Amino acid sequence: MPTRPAYHLAWKSQPLTRVKPLDATVRTWLAGPMVLLMDIGGVLIKTPFELLDAVGNPPWHGPFDPEADPLWRDVVEGRLSERDYWDARARSLGGLDPRDPIGHLFRILFDRPEDEVVRPEVAGLVRSVERTAALTNDLIRFHGRRWVERMHIFRLFDPMIDLSFDRHRKPAPQAFEKALRALEVEPDAVLYVDDQPANVTAARAAGMDAVLFDVTDPGASVRLLERRVRG
Repeated sequence: MPTRPAYHLAWKSQPLTRVKPLDATVRTWLAGPMVLLMDIGGVLIKTPFELLDAVGNPPWHGPFDPEADPLWRDVVEGRLSERDYWDARARSLGGLDPRDPIGHLFRILFDRPEDEVVRPEVAGLVRSVERTAALTNDLIRFHGRRWVERMHIFRLFDPMIDLSFDRHRKPAPQAFEKALRALEVEPDAVLYVDDQPANVTAARAAGMDAVLFDVTDPGASVRLLERRVRG
């Protein structure tokens, strides 16, 4: 069966134009990494753990207390995907659509104004960097197309690459190869940021500079990114 391609969002109201980039080595020497490539969930938008008040605050701790959440430790240590984690959590909650429990759960958690789910310090960084792109595993799969298309901040990415329907998702090397083809730059012209250690490791293996985003201290992570981006 043929594989569906990664989902690229195209904004009719704000068409993107490409300018031939400077040589990666020259650009890196002049102004730091050419492209800030980031994950979405946990980095730009808050984690579901921060929005659990919408479903009665079940004891799912994730990165905020991994010792109290063995299932999350399986994610961090590579034994379980985030998709499988949230599928298990959604099914344990009960009362959700059995055909799409993750989508139903995320619609409940993220049915809020944009400024309540986006990290303002990260949004400010996105707006201040010359070129920012996104590489995400499950955006459409978790949130649905309608929610994604109403998020104005996503329109600033050039491009936004969603691997929801792709055979290879992070941390697979093919995911980062796909990103580099879409970006049309060399790996050493990219600074990648993600909240999952395995994805950061994979980005470095692909030749990118990479930063681990600490969701428990977003401000410190943004300050580190600002220093790296500004050179």
